Amino acid sequence: MNITQILSRLQGVTRNGDGWKALCPAHDDQTPSLSIMEGDDGRTLLKCHAGCSTEAICAKLNLTLADLFADNGHASKRNGSSVQSGFNWQKCVSDFSEADAQKLATWRGLSGEFVRWLHTQGIVGIFEGKTAFANHGDGGNVVSCHVRLANGKWKFEPTGQRTAPLVFGNTKAAGYVLTFESQWDAFAVMDKLGWHMDNGLPDTAAFVTRGAGNGKLIRGHVISDALVYVFTQNDAAAQTWLADITSNAGCKILNVATPTPHKDANDWTRAGATRADLEAAMKTAKPIQAVSGTPARAPEAAKTFPTELSRPLRVEPPETPMDFKQWQAVISANFLAYARPAEICASVVAQLLLNDVANPFALALVDVPSSGKTITLNFFDVPDLAYTTDNFTPASFVSHASNVKREELAKVDMLPRIRYRTLIVRDLAPIFGVKEDELLKTMGILTRALDGEGLETDSGVHGKRGYKGDYLFMLLAGTTPIPPRVFKVMGTLGSRLFFLALHSNIKSHDELIAQNRGAGRREKERACRDATDLFLRTLWTANPGGIEWNKDGDPDDYLRVIARCAELLAALRGAIQMWQSEHDGSVSHNVPVIEQPDRINCLLYNLARGHALLCGRTQLATADLAPVLEVTFDSAPTIRSKVFRGLLEQGGTLKTSQVEKLLRCSKPTALKEMEALAVLGVADKTEADPEYGRPEHELRLAKKFEWFATDERKALCWPSKQAQGGNP
Repeated sequence: MNITQILSRLQGVTRNGDGWKALCPAHDDQTPSLSIMEGDDGRTLLKCHAGCSTEAICAKLNLTLADLFADNGHASKRNGSSVQSGFNWQKCVSDFSEADAQKLATWRGLSGEFVRWLHTQGIVGIFEGKTAFANHGDGGNVVSCHVRLANGKWKFEPTGQRTAPLVFGNTKAAGYVLTFESQWDAFAVMDKLGWHMDNGLPDTAAFVTRGAGNGKLIRGHVISDALVYVFTQNDAAAQTWLADITSNAGCKILNVATPTPHKDANDWTRAGATRADLEAAMKTAKPIQAVSGTPARAPEAAKTFPTELSRPLRVEPPETPMDFKQWQAVISANFLAYARPAEICASVVAQLLLNDVANPFALALVDVPSSGKTITLNFFDVPDLAYTTDNFTPASFVSHASNVKREELAKVDMLPRIRYRTLIVRDLAPIFGVKEDELLKTMGILTRALDGEGLETDSGVHGKRGYKGDYLFMLLAGTTPIPPRVFKVMGTLGSRLFFLALHSNIKSHDELIAQNRGAGRREKERACRDATDLFLRTLWTANPGGIEWNKDGDPDDYLRVIARCAELLAALRGAIQMWQSEHDGSVSHNVPVIEQPDRINCLLYNLARGHALLCGRTQLATADLAPVLEVTFDSAPTIRSKVFRGLLEQGGTLKTSQVEKLLRCSKPTALKEMEALAVLGVADKTEADPEYGRPEHELRLAKKFEWFATDERKALCWPSKQAQGGNP
């Protein structure tokens, strides 16, 4: 089938760069997470960013893997390479069974997952009962196959086709090209480096010459400023092959030595070589002297192969760049009430561009069901930059599943998948609803992961496993209002979560009627998501190396506002046990536990800087403080946040009767909440003159927090009823 026929079977298809995106049929996809592209050989390439396999997608579309190939085995001609009638590579691919995959994996010491990936890529098949690999013509289509005969020798079938290299990735654009004489060496190294985990490595391609006499095939395949790593075998023919590669590549060459007594890279990995061993060999690879006598690359100048993801991630440039104001206009035109929350969410995502940020920022949108949380989060479901899940548990960061082999667990761990991305969890409420001991365990894991330093956990099944290092990610989530017991647990562990209340209004009948007129919600949501995709890709493309922020250039006045917010939030989130006497109604409490404001101060500063990046600035401005203030006020326990906002609205003082009305509670409950703020040092509680014969108490902002009731603070905040974005 051709790609047009396959696209006709999908829903929600839109253009996306050189390909398309659509709703994935293999899972309940609300936002297009399936990328579709046409390969050089005409086959259709499918990738679900939620993790669905190609087989699962094909099954839902009533297709086989063979249907992804445009050529049906009949005579055709493309760029001068003809396919002989009768040769049907799609059938070869279809005939390759799971048993064949296991046999090949065992024979060559490869992981089953990698072999299955080769199969989904249309690289491996069965020709006349024997394992075979695709041979591509000049135009990229499969013209023959490289098949292993019973005597162990290899030949091309059908005959008459010239040898072509086996290529993974775009060698004519990649900055790093791993080059091999044998496909077995290539597969062994690619498998260990995790090539199949995300369809390749950053800015990297692989090139296989298929024989020691074919080194000259590399001519014209790599760019002049690429760095070619050659994996030579330990035999006499390898020197001729290496000389041919060096003479014809036209770029810098580094020789990756295979340690003796191993004869080649595949032999080495089968003997136990790990990814770390391969990376170490690549780091110590020696530059090769070209035939002309010119060194391919001086050792001290050789760039380092990116064995890990680059930070920030590289993305495809947008077809049409979009700036902050244009993005704001699209969001406001479609969902005016969500423009401000979306702006703050974008400020979280943009922190991934700051090179000095080490701590993940976790923001949860809070409101009742059907208030717009999920719609807002869906704006940010951008391929390559986001990882979305509807069934989240912190235990999935590092898996200990008993039904999965230890060596396969890395393939299901979430932490590597979200590295340098934004994790989007549409509903965080389920993890808050478990029993207290389970909640404590869950929040403990989440707290550790939100340190950004990786995560290591132990189990009786798989022992200790996990990840160390820079595992930065951002978290956007939605949840219904948080129960008090959750804040109690978070206060004990040191809360890493921040919250933003949507404060959705009750809609009138006219507003509800208007929802059923004009463009549908899904259509408007798609417009906002497409705009966010363009906007974020514009930001990432403009800053491929990230941002080196000049912290000394930020005005002290702005930093002082952030420091005040950090001090306030630390106090508001303090952990305290309170109980009321049944005898006289008096309130008692333990000694409160209030975290130091340092971490909050750092995270709020990062949020402000993220907002500045949205606006196209690399220094703080007044407009960047509004998101900080909003998040500060909403990240306290719900009741404390309400009382504190009430204090601000009343100029810094509240009486008992006002608190009762604000919280819709009894007087004892109001007194208890007033006492809590007093114990935490947020306000002072004193007796006031009786009203209507009832004794009254007054709550007044503590001196160190009086600034929050001033006109200066009010001028920094967004108007409460305004939903249009801020100015750069």
